[in-house]
Amino acid sequence: MTSRLRDGACTEHEPFANEPYTFEHCTITLTLQFWPENGHPQGRLVLVSARNHRDSPLISLARVTELGPLPPQAAELLERLRAELPERERAHAEREAERKQAAVKTPPASRKGKPVSKPPAAAPQPPKPPQAVQPPQAANTHEQLGMFSPTEGGNT
Repeated sequence: MTSRLRDGACTEHEPFANEPYTFEHCTITLTLQFWPENGHPQGRLVLVSARNHRDSPLISLARVTELGPLPPQAAELLERLRAELPERERAHAEREAERKQAAVKTPPASRKGKPVSKPPAAAPQPPKPPQAVQPPQAANTHEQLGMFSPTEGGNT
């Protein structure tokens, strides 16, 4: 469950749950994904997508100059992100260094989260020769059912 602002008050809202398929009454997600600069004179590519509920999005590619000015709140968020990138890069480098250091100290984990331990290498043993298996002998040599006969040495 996520929180949502409505008229300045925070309300609980389960996204997409039981929302109608009318534009005004369902959650709409609009995404702008800015791809890295590639030296194009019209600026970087931007993937623009719009979707409702959990349906497949509608997708379009545009150059940043084709978008026109962003809403002030979106532009402010992008500027804050730009200013924070050096600190985010430093924090990422620290996490990666810690992860690599932990990987050196810790044995690899199995899928269930338990350390994987290799069994000690045992000296190779020569294969055992096959042994002849003797079938059980019937008490009555003329028929095998004799071994089950109460009078012929079977179950008495």
